[in-house]
Amino acid sequence: MRLKSVAIFSGGFVAGIAFMIVLFAAVMPALNRYAQGKVEENLEPPILPTADADFEWKLTGLDGSEASLEQFRGITTVMTIWNPDCANCLAELPYLQILSDKMRDENVAFVGVSTRQKDNMQEILDEKGVSFPVYTYPDKDAIPEIYRVNAVPFTFVISPQGKVVLRYRGAARWDDDSFVLYLRELNLMATSELDTKETATEQ
Repeated sequence: MRLKSVAIFSGGFVAGIAFMIVLFAAVMPALNRYAQGKVEENLEPPILPTADADFEWKLTGLDGSEASLEQFRGITTVMTIWNPDCANCLAELPYLQILSDKMRDENVAFVGVSTRQKDNMQEILDEKGVSFPVYTYPDKDAIPEIYRVNAVPFTFVISPQGKVVLRYRGAARWDDDSFVLYLRELNLMATSELDTKETATEQ
């Protein structure tokens, strides 16, 4: 009788696992379509107060090398905080890469910061066509306050003057022409400010 009960339990367990696999396979395409639809929405950056960027945030490259945001000081920087297990994050990455390609000859840097390291991280990035640098952060408690987020993806834009001028929660079509113009205007403002300072110094 006990052996029969065990057999029934075992059969039910296997059937349950098989059902979950089938359900997962059926649901995932729908989730991916939903994520794709989210990032296809037009980007409308909210106007938020600026804050000082923290360039001392310690990061780790996928090869284990140490780095920080200091290398991006003085450059318009688009930084996305994401997770490799987040469907919206993965759907958004190609658009960030397209934007990066559009701004290739301009003074704009792109950086990804993953909240998690995975053994196949490089494979994920290759599949999405991502060529901009991606890091993780070793100390979860040492995240600067300005970059603390409660959801991913979360995108920041840092101006050449070292100000966080945009904090955007959620996925978006970052390759939109309006955002390209926004980044160019940031650079123009920085150049104009520098020219004004140089002129004042000469006088």
